[in-house]
Amino acid sequence: MKIVDAVSKSCEIMAMAKVASRLRSEREATLWRLVVRANLVHGTDVIRRVHAAGFPELQAGWPRLLAHLDSEGTRLKAIAEKAGMSAQATGQMIDDLEAAKIVARTRDPSDRRGVIVQFTTRGLRMLETAVQKMAEVEDEYAAALGRKRYASLKALFGELLERIDEQGGLNP
Repeated sequence: MKIVDAVSKSCEIMAMAKVASRLRSEREATLWRLVVRANLVHGTDVIRRVHAAGFPELQAGWPRLLAHLDSEGTRLKAIAEKAGMSAQATGQMIDDLEAAKIVARTRDPSDRRGVIVQFTTRGLRMLETAVQKMAEVEDEYAAALGRKRYASLKALFGELLERIDEQGGLNP
């Protein structure tokens, strides 16, 4: 009976290895995985360049939140919702950004209970630098793929987002 159990276990392990291999291939081909990989590579490269340009305080987790902060300011609650973060986690990250003098909180003049998060002067300089560094990286991508193909990739991705992203782009 022990030999039968061992053979059965061996067959089960081989079958699971095949399933795991198939799943790995299928996961790597999903749009989600491609976007996650591109985001990681792109974000790491941009952060490295922003550090080198004089903003070493930029932390890897901050762009997730800063991506939803309009250059003219955004309500704290809207940032949390768009970033998919809890209000508490967003508040803690805003505390860190305030300590680094990247953002400042102000009361919402239309609703005194609300909080508006705005870039400070240093924060706007960092944002401007980050946008420049993103453009450099995108220029390298366009050179790698061909400018026309890269423009098509961005246009298609933008069109897809227009159809599926109910929250849309930046809004105060």
